[in-house]
Amino acid sequence: MAIWLGHFTDELELDEYLYSEFGSEFGCQPEDNNVPEFSVHQAPLPIRELLSGFSFAKDFLEAAVLQASQRGISTATSAVIYYQSEHDEGIAPASAKMVFLGNITW
Repeated sequence: MAIWLGHFTDELELDEYLYSEFGSEFGCQPEDNNVPEFSVHQAPLPIRELLSGFSFAKDFLEAAVLQASQRGISTATSAVIYYQSEHDEGIAPASAKMVFLGNITW
């Protein structure tokens, strides 16, 4: 699975981003057989709290929180998870609107 974190506070804006800029920034786009799950909140949440509401969170939460901690990421307002994908870290430009947290084995 591949996880991204960001600071979107509006679900519609994140949805539009996923179907437009996200593909060019990260080289992947939602498809019929691989639609991401996402979460958006008005205020920043600790990564553990942000990700705990996702499907299968019990299977990946500890690894994701550890990875975020190792990267110095403690909070975010939005997260995107592709359960059936892995991502190449080197693709995203520095100006991307989301940060690729990493690939998590679950």
